Amino acid sequence: MKSHQDFFVRIAQALPTMGTWSVDAKVSRKVIDRFVYIIRSKVDDPRQKGKVEYPLYEIIVLAFFAILGGADTFSSVASCCRYKEKFFRKFLPLNHGMPSHDTFNRVFSLIDVSQLEDALVFFVSQAFERLRKALKIPVPSMKQICVDGKVSRGSGRYADTPSEIKDIQTLHVYSTEDGICLHSRQIGEKTNEIPTAQVILSTMDLKGTIVSFDAMNTQIETLRTIVCRKGYYLSLIHI
Repeated sequence: MKSHQDFFVRIAQALPTMGTWSVDAKVSRKVIDRFVYIIRSKVDDPRQKGKVEYPLYEIIVLAFFAILGGADTFSSVASCCRYKEKFFRKFLPLNHGMPSHDTFNRVFSLIDVSQLEDALVFFVSQAFERLRKALKIPVPSMKQICVDGKVSRGSGRYADTPSEIKDIQTLHVYSTEDGICLHSRQIGEKTNEIPTAQVILSTMDLKGTIVSFDAMNTQIETLRTIVCRKGYYLSLIHI
């Protein structure tokens, strides 16, 4: 739950137009329909079709709004959805009612996290583009994304023993313009940050973009990848 929830929280924080979930909050049907379309087209359902009662898009949309409203466990997600069932029925069929916390748990344990991440980032990026056009905010001539690896201290177990579990390490690619994390990938060791960053950057459109990173990613192949994607690079070295 933690990795999925953290990503949902980052997305939720990037949607200022939704803000705090209140009883009188109004959500545009077009926005929800677009969100559902993106989920259905970008996230594969790993379950056996003959045993599915709750469509995947329903579960993801329900979880998204529940976490936006403060839910931080599968049980609280299910409780929040039941409490707001009347609200959800305005834009979701919910032919089988609300999923249980076990259903949320089981489905999110099967979902491809990278697909879910790509779908949600795509949805939020579109929202920012529409917002800029509506408010007539000019697009910057040069964008910036930051590449950085972080270690979750204290997440490991049994240090200096044969059964040691290392601290969780994650590589983030962050957009300074939109204030959101575009990509997050867990890495096994600190040295794995380099090839992981190269793979992510090779899939991005970097035209008119400065990619900044620390000395670790100052690798010839990384720089070549950025240049081939029409981008620029800036290395931050502490002396």
